[in-house]
Amino acid sequence: GSVVVGSGINDIEMGEIVEVGKDRLIGEAIRVGSEEFTAQLYENAIGVKPGEEIIGTGKRLVAELGVGLINNIIDGVGRP
Repeated sequence: GSVVVGSGINDIEMGEIVEVGKDRLIGEAIRVGSEEFTAQLYENAIGVKPGEEIIGTGKRLVAELGVGLINNIIDGVGRP
C-alpha cells in the first residue's frame, strides 16, 4: 500500500491510527522520528496531495475476534 510522510505533529505514536486528507483515509503510523513520521495507508491513496492534513486519532487498530467473523470477509481495517 501507499505511505505518507508527515511532520508538525509531536505526539504521534508508533501503531497509532491516522486520518489523511479531506476523505479521512485510514492509515497507521509505522515509523516515528523526532521531526517526522511515516504512515501506511489502508485505503486507496489516489487524490492525496502534498500538504494534505494528517490527524492522529490517539487510537490503535483493533480487531475483536468472535463468532461473528466466521464465514465473513473483512478488509485491513475490519470493514465487511
